[in-house]
Amino acid sequence: MCSCGVKSATLESLFNLTSLHSLNLYGNQLTNTIPKSLGNLCNLRHIDMGGNNFQNISLTSLLESFFDCKSPSLESLSLESSTLSSFLPGQLGQLINLVHLQLGNNHIAGPNPDSIGRLSFLKSLDLDENLISGPIPYSVGGLSSLELLELSNNQLTDTLPKSLGQLSKLNTLDLSHNLLKGVVTDSHFSKLIGLKYLNGRGNNLTLRSRHVNWVPAFHLETLYISSWDLGPQFPLWLLMQRDLELLEMSNTKISSAKPKSFWRSFVTAPDPV
Repeated sequence: MCSCGVKSATLESLFNLTSLHSLNLYGNQLTNTIPKSLGNLCNLRHIDMGGNNFQNISLTSLLESFFDCKSPSLESLSLESSTLSSFLPGQLGQLINLVHLQLGNNHIAGPNPDSIGRLSFLKSLDLDENLISGPIPYSVGGLSSLELLELSNNQLTDTLPKSLGQLSKLNTLDLSHNLLKGVVTDSHFSKLIGLKYLNGRGNNLTLRSRHVNWVPAFHLETLYISSWDLGPQFPLWLLMQRDLELLEMSNTKISSAKPKSFWRSFVTAPDPV
């Protein structure tokens, strides 16, 4: 029932859909919670209610029926672009079977709750384009299945937690355009063997390797790291990134010459930005 003009009152007229496992209500005119009369919401596995108008309801209220489940089945939840303006509830950690959580392009404020680290099956977490503030919680290291972490265009502060380096399945990491600052070392990337896309531009971070001959575990294809402090010496670890296709590293306080071997590594790649 996506983009069909469905209103909340319409859902209230439906009863006992007890076999319902997937519900797609994207791009409608919903303004309220899913009525419990619809069926056993604890059996729902996939919900997409993005593109609606939930500006007058909190995320806690919207998901209350799922938080009350003793054993929630929910695996996929999308509420992107739904004018949500509340905060991330601590009860999110109760949705232990979540694989995909998409809450991007809203007005969600406040910190990331520590409980989010309980979601060990989570593969994608998209919180971009919100007003989320405070540090990235250390508990993020508990997201052992995570492949995509999208936190761009928020108001995140402090430096990165070292636990981020434990996410060995992470493929895509986007932290761009936040208020992050402080020192990042190779320990923050220690086990990121699957990382292909890293976007950290628009922050005020300093990258300092603890070892001169640091060889990263990752092999990046895309790296946007403008405005980080990488200098004054050219970071030798970049010479190891021979799979790079896109590179942006302006305003990084590098004053030494770039090694000729660095450019020879990218003879098939586009010109760096």
